Amino acid sequence: MKTAAAILTLLALALGAMGQRFEVIHAGLGIVAVVLSGINALKSRVALIAVGIGLAECFLRAEIVHAFTAPVFFTACVAVALWQPAPRSGRFMLLPALVLCQVALGAAYRHKAIGVMPHLAGALLTAGVLLVVCTIVLQRPRQSAPLRTAAATTLGIVLLQVSLGIAAFVMRLLDVDTSTAFAVLAAAHVTVGALTLAATTVLALRGFS
Repeated sequence: MKTAAAILTLLALALGAMGQRFEVIHAGLGIVAVVLSGINALKSRVALIAVGIGLAECFLRAEIVHAFTAPVFFTACVAVALWQPAPRSGRFMLLPALVLCQVALGAAYRHKAIGVMPHLAGALLTAGVLLVVCTIVLQRPRQSAPLRTAAATTLGIVLLQVSLGIAAFVMRLLDVDTSTAFAVLAAAHVTVGALTLAATTVLALRGFS
């Protein structure tokens, strides 16, 4: 069941990155993934939030809403699979919130609600904080193996996302943002942005001790 849920979640992420016209299929697959993740998980607040976001995507057709809710929905599905029912403390809970703000800035920029500077400034701040935190975790050998793995994964995803963002910005400066290559690059940037949000959420969950 969990393998099927993981496959459906990744497929939902791919469809979500392809644009608003797939939002119903994207949300539907994600809801099914939440259901397949287990009956007990459905009792958690995170699962209810995931299903609620998925239903909102089905009925709210504004592009900027979809651009924001798609990565949030994907992350909620990941959190359902990895949720710890009784955590005692959390060290990195602000990291997903920081990435979520950057996701919102990116969505607003792509749909021309704001200019590029807020998005760039947010990217520098978010990437800087994540790189520092992940590096600190990896330099401390006493940290748990799951936490170190989550930090290493987050670090790699952040570096990839920064590279994609720089490439997309350069292509815009060169006025080639109407090409197929740019469309593929932009879709990859959006997809890895969702993965960044999910990765920092996993890091926060693994940070419970």
